[in-house]
Amino acid sequence: MIAVPGARIHIEDFNNLAAYHKKILAKNYKFNRPSLDKASWSPNAICMQAIDPFGNRLTFTEEV
Repeated sequence: MIAVPGARIHIEDFNNLAAYHKKILAKNYKFNRPSLDKASWSPNAICMQAIDPFGNRLTFTEEV
């Protein structure tokens, strides 16, 4: 996969997203404090959106 700064990337079928979310928040980053939400496109999925240092939007999704 090739992406330029500012790209949107979807990471599907992520395992244990709630634990990863907790780990990210524990780092106490000043500007990147993503929320864990229900996915609007699936009633059985959760998602977390984060922005990496290059401005890429990362969307992590897990079916629960």
